[in-house]
Amino acid sequence: MDRKLLFSAFALTLVSCFGGKGNPDDDTGPQGDPLQADLLFVLDNSPSMYDEVGTLGLGFDDLAASLPTDIDFHLAVTTLSADPEDDADGDGSLIEPGEVGTFMGVGAFTTSSDWTSELRRTMLCEGTCWPGECQGDDTDGCIPNDPSYQCDDDPGDQITWDSLECICGAGWEPPPCGSGTEEGLEAALLALCRATSSPPDSCFDHAGSPLTQADAGSNPGFLRPETPTVVLILTDEGDGSRVLSQGEDDPQEYLDLFQEIGGALSIAVVGPAYDPETHNFECNSGGATSWGTRRYQRSAEITDGFYTSIEECNAPDGSCSGADSEYCAPTDFEGVWSSLVELLQAGASDVNGWW
Repeated sequence: MDRKLLFSAFALTLVSCFGGKGNPDDDTGPQGDPLQADLLFVLDNSPSMYDEVGTLGLGFDDLAASLPTDIDFHLAVTTLSADPEDDADGDGSLIEPGEVGTFMGVGAFTTSSDWTSELRRTMLCEGTCWPGECQGDDTDGCIPNDPSYQCDDDPGDQITWDSLECICGAGWEPPPCGSGTEEGLEAALLALCRATSSPPDSCFDHAGSPLTQADAGSNPGFLRPETPTVVLILTDEGDGSRVLSQGEDDPQEYLDLFQEIGGALSIAVVGPAYDPETHNFECNSGGATSWGTRRYQRSAEITDGFYTSIEECNAPDGSCSGADSEYCAPTDFEGVWSSLVELLQAGASDVNGWW
């Protein structure tokens, strides 16, 4: 049987006898809203990502404008750091928000709140590895100042230190940078395992899992029974998740682990600009591997999600190459939001047809 058809049939069975996903005391479910979903952002907070995340964070009003006013989302943000990085006591026990699948900001929140502001604040203030504030005439590799900026001004399309202080609060300092090993599939799995009150044993015993039974339900208020889940991974790197060997481009083992959690799941990725037919990268500022990128592309293909490039080439001849081209720029996220809305509409119209 075709693998995608097999997954769709499996998802139909899971949804029809749903029991593992979310809090069993939560009996909310889809009530005919055309755009109802639990949407998890998995964010690359490595040093090479601040331009892209800045562009993303400023664009949530565009996402909101493309959606109906009666949307019913549960939203949450975690990072690709599947291990603790800033461990003050050195024993590996200190987990910062966003690490090891934990949620950042206020945790899970809904579109009944001021969700665009909450997403922006979480991503820009807690989920981005910013360089330092520019000093004097030095404007290279730092965040510029704009003393004329007022907190009620429109920041436009450029992040400044002053606009960040307005969003994040006076005296704000950039958060620690994330892990050097970006594990998008692992981090998403850990976040969903934490969001489940009774996770399967595989959450704890898959290779290298950092979770214990005490972590069950530690991401509350996110997953709902019979509500499709979208995992949206944003990164300029390929996947380096621990269950798979380096060089392995087949994500099947992780997709099997996701299936054990239950429910309808789709994976979308905004990732490196890699063409698997020509085996070429464009605008590969993160130094992504081809096999790690193919894991993401295949995950999106198999789960009926989407994959789009996180950088765009603006060269006059239409071609960019090398690790860091002067003609490469962060993608226009309006296209990402359009793809996301189409994905949500497809899933809401037939939740049983999702992977």
